[in-house]
Amino acid sequence: MIGIIKTSSQNTGSIINCFNYLNIKTFIIDDLNQVDNFKKIIIPGVGSFNPIVKSIKSLKITNELIKKIFYEKQVFAICIGLQILCKKSEEGDEKGFGIIQREVKHLKNLKCKLAIPHVGFNSVKLHKKDEKIEKYLDKKFYFTHSYGVENKKLYNSFEGNYGITKYGGAEFVSFVSYKKSMATQFHPEKSGENGLELLNYFYNM
Repeated sequence: MIGIIKTSSQNTGSIINCFNYLNIKTFIIDDLNQVDNFKKIIIPGVGSFNPIVKSIKSLKITNELIKKIFYEKQVFAICIGLQILCKKSEEGDEKGFGIIQREVKHLKNLKCKLAIPHVGFNSVKLHKKDEKIEKYLDKKFYFTHSYGVENKKLYNSFEGNYGITKYGGAEFVSFVSYKKSMATQFHPEKSGENGLELLNYFYNM
């Protein structure tokens, strides 16, 4: 069974539907004490930075606990779920959880020259070759966002892998992995068969 952290996100239902299709049971985590019951956890994300951060903190999930969850369990953070792992965002004044020592910026400030938000299918290019995940990422995934994690070398203490997506001259981090956890800027639950395969990989890895 996979635990889904209750947030103000609007894509929780779509994620549950995907796992139902894969015959994988889910449970909504709405109490801090329930976290230890799950080895695999989803942090959903459709919405804006401040409300998602506040809704997680309302469960009394602190920076230290988020880091412990991300490092010790298997986590899949989606879209805003990826962004809140950063230090801060131009979208709001709440502090992020600081697992990724980068800032989230509006795509225009990442020199995007095409229409914003970035909506539609796009690809991901891994920073380091990783055959285990590469076959699942070498496909197109669905994006819908106006903010992104700036494409600079991730902080030296972050030992995981990451992927980059390009749009309109802008480059932003679209995939992060560390040990058995991962985060994506794209929406696997809206990416059809490609997204289902990635979610199933996360469940079985």
